[in-house]
Amino acid sequence: MALKNQIRLTAILLFISMAILIAAGSALAQAKRPRRSAPASGSSPAQIQKLRAAVKANPKNHEAHNALGLALAKIGQINPAIAEFKESVRLKPDYAEGWLNLGSAGEQKGDFAAALESYRKASEIKPDDAQLRIKTGSLLLRLQRLDDAAIEFNRALQLDPESAEIRTNLGFLLGQMGDLNGSLSQFEEAVRIKPDLAQAHYYLGVGRLISNDLDKAISSFRAFNNLKPGDAEALQSLGSALLRRGDPADLPETLKVLRQLLKLRPNQETEEMLRKAEELSRERIKN
Repeated sequence: MALKNQIRLTAILLFISMAILIAAGSALAQAKRPRRSAPASGSSPAQIQKLRAAVKANPKNHEAHNALGLALAKIGQINPAIAEFKESVRLKPDYAEGWLNLGSAGEQKGDFAAALESYRKASEIKPDDAQLRIKTGSLLLRLQRLDDAAIEFNRALQLDPESAEIRTNLGFLLGQMGDLNGSLSQFEEAVRIKPDLAQAHYYLGVGRLISNDLDKAISSFRAFNNLKPGDAEALQSLGSALLRRGDPADLPETLKVLRQLLKLRPNQETEEMLRKAEELSRERIKN
């Protein structure tokens, strides 16, 4: 019983961590970023010098300032990058990409209020850009402004209902808001739309594990492992779910999974689960 409670607690903590990961800018959802009209092809000193020369030659060219800002941000010079992005939008106030990059730099700096304002301005200029809505919603989620984040994510979904990435983001949010059924529904749609979106399978499995739908949880974890073999978190979740189901027919798979996990993550929790599986296997042989 103690092991089952521990497994369930682990699953709940994993599910809660979904929103934290996506809000922190995790790439798990793999959301596409808006295009940038003048992307920096690199950030070597020579290229930055070339971009500075372009700005000096064309000081009123908003795209030149934006390109220099991108190059500076790429090498961690956030304050100078912000200065360039600010100049780009001062020169052209309806330059959505400049506002987007200013927001991203502000978020990287930790100035979330300024970042949010910049994302809002970009969305005002391009109200039908779903990815800008996701960017804004993700920051609002990071700030724990869940209702406001829901507005942005739902608007993004209206704009692009067949985006598996957007549905994954919305699933994260609903999980944070405590709507497990709504979260599961979004993850299910995500894997229907994009069957190779590994993380959607994984978090769908976590949600199903919490709701005690072990058969479907195991199916989701297996799908993830097929797409991304060797992931320790997923192996632990699959091993936990198989142990919890308690089907003797699962024991060969359970042992294989937990032994692989022990190599990747040798700790007491994994050893305890493996001992339990080995005990069950010996009992099965005796009987």
